[in-house]
Amino acid sequence: MKSQIFACLVFCWIISSGSLLGQSGLFEGGFVAGVGLYTGDLDPDEFGEYVENLRPSLGLFFRYHVTNRINARVGFQYSKIVGDHAQRQDPRNLSFETDIYEGYLLGELDIFRFGYNEQRLSPYLLGGASYFRFNPRAEFNGGQVDLQPLGTEGQTLPGGAGLYNLNQIAVLGGAGVRFAVSEELTIAGEFIFRYTFTDYLDDVSTVYANPDDLSTMVGSVSAALADRSTVPRTAGSLRGNPGQKDHFGTVNITVSYNFHNLSLGGGRNQLGCPTF
Repeated sequence: MKSQIFACLVFCWIISSGSLLGQSGLFEGGFVAGVGLYTGDLDPDEFGEYVENLRPSLGLFFRYHVTNRINARVGFQYSKIVGDHAQRQDPRNLSFETDIYEGYLLGELDIFRFGYNEQRLSPYLLGGASYFRFNPRAEFNGGQVDLQPLGTEGQTLPGGAGLYNLNQIAVLGGAGVRFAVSEELTIAGEFIFRYTFTDYLDDVSTVYANPDDLSTMVGSVSAALADRSTVPRTAGSLRGNPGQKDHFGTVNITVSYNFHNLSLGGGRNQLGCPTF
């Protein structure tokens, strides 16, 4: 609840600051369609294999023009990412897929004074932060199994680190190019990279746990999915790279509509936010 209140206050501050700067309060609403990609312990060796791993990404966003070149953007995006050792004949033979549900807040900087009556084509930079939820799964006996509850690296065994958190934050950075089709309609292409602080997007990070302990204390499914290698690994041998976090990104096409008639009034604006 506190995070929701904070997000509302931040959004209201953005709106009110635009009023203080003398802006007309130009809003945009739009949608995102693109693909998600992942980098981590299971990413492929070759670019062509990255293309094979692309999965859909969809979202909605709202943009507020703080100045002629600076925008604030808030949105929600769904992405899917996958990874598979089989693509590079890695004997560990691990694989995963996960859906990612993400809310984000971005700042955008147009290189030129962008607009239908000014510079209709402009590159831009963006940066911000997001809060997202993921849940890695793997195929087992013809179905999909959630990996985190299984503690495949011994997280729930005595002395284990405990289950990793499925809710995480990320730092976002990227760039794009947008084009004003008309005074109302804008299209853009962009790439956004998410730098995360977890090494478990793929459920792979540290070392192999003792398979007998997993089977006895957690279950046979945990033991089977912890070690899927063609040659069984010994407990304590490396399963992943604990020194490198997992990250993901999206390549997006965005289409947005400018609400020219949506303005901000004095004292309390039309969205019900108090002025500061």
